[in-house]
Amino acid sequence: MLLSRSVGTPVTAHRTAPGKCRQRGCLLRLHIASPDKVASTPAAAPVTSWQQLPTDLRNATAVLEAPNPAAPGGVTRVFVLGVSHVSQVSCDQIKQLVRAVRPEVVMVELCKDRIGLLVDPVNPDRRLETWHCRKVSLDGVPADDPLWPQEGQLLELIASRIGAAVSTQEIELDCARLLATGLFGKARPAAMTAGRGEAPLFGAVKPDTGDDEQQQAEAAADAGVGVVGYSGDVALQLVPPLGSLKFLVEPRKLPLVSSIEIRLDSSMKDAGVEPAQLQGIASGLLDNAAAEAKAKAAAAAAASPAGDGKTEGDKDKEGEEKEAEKDEAADADSSLKLYLQLRAQLAAAFPAPGQVVVAFGGVESGRVEVLVRARRAADPAYVSGLEASAEGGEGLGIDSFKPQRTSVQLSPGMLLPAEAAERLAAARAARQAERVLPPPAGWERRTQFRLWSQDEVSTADAQLPANPVADTFARLMTGLYSRLQAAAGDAAGITSGAAWRAALEAACEVGSQQVLLGDRPSDVTQRRLAVGISAASGGRLAASLGLLLAGVVSAATHALPDVEAAAAALTGAAAAGDAGIVLGSAAAALALAWPVLAPFAEVWQFSRLSGEEVEAAVAIKEPLQERLDQRFFVWGEDALLKWPGAVTPLIEERDAFMARVVAAAAQGSNPNVPAYVADQDNGQLIWRYMVPEGATASSAPSGAGDGPYVPLAGPAAVVSVVGSAHVRGMVQMWQDSLAAAGQLDDLLKAE
Repeated sequence: MLLSRSVGTPVTAHRTAPGKCRQRGCLLRLHIASPDKVASTPAAAPVTSWQQLPTDLRNATAVLEAPNPAAPGGVTRVFVLGVSHVSQVSCDQIKQLVRAVRPEVVMVELCKDRIGLLVDPVNPDRRLETWHCRKVSLDGVPADDPLWPQEGQLLELIASRIGAAVSTQEIELDCARLLATGLFGKARPAAMTAGRGEAPLFGAVKPDTGDDEQQQAEAAADAGVGVVGYSGDVALQLVPPLGSLKFLVEPRKLPLVSSIEIRLDSSMKDAGVEPAQLQGIASGLLDNAAAEAKAKAAAAAAASPAGDGKTEGDKDKEGEEKEAEKDEAADADSSLKLYLQLRAQLAAAFPAPGQVVVAFGGVESGRVEVLVRARRAADPAYVSGLEASAEGGEGLGIDSFKPQRTSVQLSPGMLLPAEAAERLAAARAARQAERVLPPPAGWERRTQFRLWSQDEVSTADAQLPANPVADTFARLMTGLYSRLQAAAGDAAGITSGAAWRAALEAACEVGSQQVLLGDRPSDVTQRRLAVGISAASGGRLAASLGLLLAGVVSAATHALPDVEAAAAALTGAAAAGDAGIVLGSAAAALALAWPVLAPFAEVWQFSRLSGEEVEAAVAIKEPLQERLDQRFFVWGEDALLKWPGAVTPLIEERDAFMARVVAAAAQGSNPNVPAYVADQDNGQLIWRYMVPEGATASSAPSGAGDGPYVPLAGPAAVVSVVGSAHVRGMVQMWQDSLAAAGQLDDLLKAE
């Protein structure tokens, strides 16, 4: 039973899809069953044929087969669903088909250049103060000194990890964690903005109804039932990318060491090393450090000028200042180095140095007590031995990290104190944490992948050589068309990219492994479109412009400077004649340019329809799997296909591109396109943007995303979600696509 309620809207007025109210403005969506109960409901067997599809899906769906020895029965079934970009019905059908088929792989008509469409432009659901970072590094660690830990050892101590979602609070705590090693006197974070090679991470969450528990309880009471939980729907939560995260650190300055006393822990009694041996090592290092300090002092004294005429008192005072400066320099240069030498040499005296921990006490006074003990299971991967002198990132010689907190301006006359703002942010974060969804029961990740190393990560992206004229023309044409099409979507209550978000949400529900972005890169398609229109109608447009300019010039030069012309101008006859010339030229120019302009007029009419009229206009009333020799175009939505020269770059070439991608996915070979790959992070189902190993650079450049993934070897089913105009072409090309699966180079040529 579905319970839906919003102020001013009776329950009977709601148009409900499974688990969701489609009435605009309705925020509350409640279900008497808990998410666990919804998830545990026995599911019907997956649909495997066209005949098994629900009746309302058959017209929009074509079913294909691909031979795959690794798939169940040696065959992978491909369901190609044709959708409208401005239809709520299409969004519902996407979820209905994915739930019915339960595919391991879903392909959507998106590319690397249009990932932004997976984010709701009106109400993006973003995880508060949380970021996704592909590059984390330290700046300030002596790289050439073998006594210092390697960068990777220190990065293991912090929460900020490559490929993980990390909050602003965690980044701030990481500064304290680095200071708590006792090695650094200062640690500060620095972040770079994301570049073209970056992409967001998405997490699965319960939909945010915008209602608090009290409102839910009131709605349930009105309905006469107790509310147990939300419906089984899934929403996508955005984790935006950072270009890189860097921690700027400075080595710590410590007091001079005056004495060292070694003590062996009972855990080392059978190690075969005597305390006297260790004490000898420590004394030798301390003597060497003192000798180095004296040598530096002597060198500094020799470098200072003599016989400068100063009094004895001035010289004594100056000498004291120099001694203090030398002591400070020794603090920075020799004390920390001595501790690192002690750590290394004392551990090396044992048969298994990696199982030895050297801990220092009395660091603040310079009278050092050293405890040598065995490594414990609770110890971190790297132990400097100075941790006791830097608990919580605070101690002598440490500039502790204090996050900046500012008040929030609520209105011109009202400020929210920083402490109150922090409490509110913490409360919002807690509510978001309650919405986190794990993968479906029994799900496990089947996609093999790895994360890029620091050196492999690239923030650049392959770009076409510039062609300003063609690129500007294509952007103007498609940009204006997209704005008009978006207006039709608004009428139907659909925002840009809703269909693709519906596909990813449904993939969360059924436990899909990969969502391929199977369309050709938009920069290639736009360039190909500009070339196609120019070849088909460039002369027509040039002639149209020439006629219009000729009319304007003729009108400007028609009135000659004589008495008759002046008289005619006074009577308005000349003006009328000039206007006639311009209007006549404009009419002729319009007639020539009409094949290019007519689609704009059609989509403008389409954008003026009501929501119900839009749904009726884009409804698929005949089976797309039949009559393959006839193209299926929707009035209004597909108007741009009437541009001269547009069908080849926009339909035929992309049909071939997407068919080859789907064929590769169905056969377990490299599709050469990026994908969102399902994974887990702290118990949450997440989607990582990744590229296939060895992909063609212009469709999925190496170094982009989180890392390379391996295609699934034997998927039982693949669902492809594309515009309805593409279905018949993809079906027609299917056999050829199986032979050319993943071979995209010829379709990636821009000109």
